Amino acid sequence: MTTDNHKRLFEISLAIARKVLPFLGQHQIPATPENYMIFYLYFEGDLHLVRRVVDAQLNTGRPWTAETTSQVFGQLFSAEANIDMRRNNERLAQSLRQTADFIVARSCQTAELADSASRELCKTIEAAQRLGEADEAGRWLRQALLQVQEVNQASSRLGGELVDKSQELEKAVQSLDRLETMALTDELTKLANRRAWDSRLRVEFNRFLRFGRPCSVIMLDIDDFKAINDRFGHLVGDQALIQVARLCQQGLRAVDFLARFGGEEFVCLLPETSLDGAYVLAERLRASLAAWAFTAAGQRARLTASFGVSCFRPDDERPEQVVERADKNMYRAKALGKNLVCGEEPLGPSQACLN
Repeated sequence: MTTDNHKRLFEISLAIARKVLPFLGQHQIPATPENYMIFYLYFEGDLHLVRRVVDAQLNTGRPWTAETTSQVFGQLFSAEANIDMRRNNERLAQSLRQTADFIVARSCQTAELADSASRELCKTIEAAQRLGEADEAGRWLRQALLQVQEVNQASSRLGGELVDKSQELEKAVQSLDRLETMALTDELTKLANRRAWDSRLRVEFNRFLRFGRPCSVIMLDIDDFKAINDRFGHLVGDQALIQVARLCQQGLRAVDFLARFGGEEFVCLLPETSLDGAYVLAERLRASLAAWAFTAAGQRARLTASFGVSCFRPDDERPEQVVERADKNMYRAKALGKNLVCGEEPLGPSQACLN
C-alpha cells in the first residue's frame, strides 16, 4: 500500500471515529472495543444489515447495556443466517459483482476518452499558437467543439447507464433483504422459523454462560391438533395455527422470541426470566388459548395446548439441552391430561404442573 493510500485510509478512519465517539457519549453507550467496532461499521455505511440491527436496538429506547452489546455483536458477527444468506446466494452476488464491474469499466472508458480529448485539445492549441492563421484557428475551434460534444455525449450516456444500473443494484439489495427474511420466517405464521430459532438460542446461551443471567424456554404443542384437521380440514387447521401464533405473540414481551418449532409446536425464548417467571407466563398463555373459540363449518370449537418449561443451567454443555427438557416436560403435561403447564424444580413436586 502506498503512502497516499495509507494517508487516505487514516483520514477515512479518523472521520468515522469523530462520528462514533460523540455518538456513544450522546446515547450513553459504553465506549468498549466491541461497541466501537459495531458503531464504526454503523457509520461506515456500507452494511445495510448493521444499520438495521443497531437501529432496532436504538429504537427500543432502552439503555445500551453489556447484554445489548453481546446481543448485537452476536447477531452481526456469529455465523448466522443473515450473513450466511449474503455469502451463499451466488446468483445475486454475481449480479452485484457484474454491476460493479460495469460501473468501473464505463467510468474508465469515459475517463480515457476525456484524457484523450484533453491531449488533442492541447496539441491543436499549440499548433494554433504557432501558426497564428485564421484557417488553423477555425479548424481548431471545429475540432475542439467536436471533441467537447463527444465527451459530453459519453458522459450523458454514462449518467443514464449508471442510473439504470443503480436501480438494478437497489432491486438486487431489496431481493437480498426479502430472501433473508424468507430464510428466517415461517411462511404460514410469519413467526421465526426453526433456523432462526437455533441461531437465537445459541446467542442467548452464550450470553447466559458469559453473564449468568437467567433465561427460560417455553415449549407448547396444540392438543389433539390432528382431530381439528380431520374434523374441519387443513385450511381451518392452518388458520388455527395462525391464531395461536398471534395470541402467543400478544402475551409476550418485545424482548421475548417466539418461533414455530415445527408442525403444531411453538417455542418461546425468555431472556432475563427465571423459571418461576416462565411458569407464570406459560400459564397465562395456556389460559388465553383455552379461552379462545373459533367457528368452522357452522360449529363453535375450542383448542388447548400443553406446555413444558425449563431454563438454562450452569452445567449445560449445549444450548439444545434446555429445549430437550422443555419438550420432555411438555409431553409430561400431555400424559397428565393435556391443557397443563409442566416443568421442573425449583418449584417442587407439588407445583410441578399447573392448570
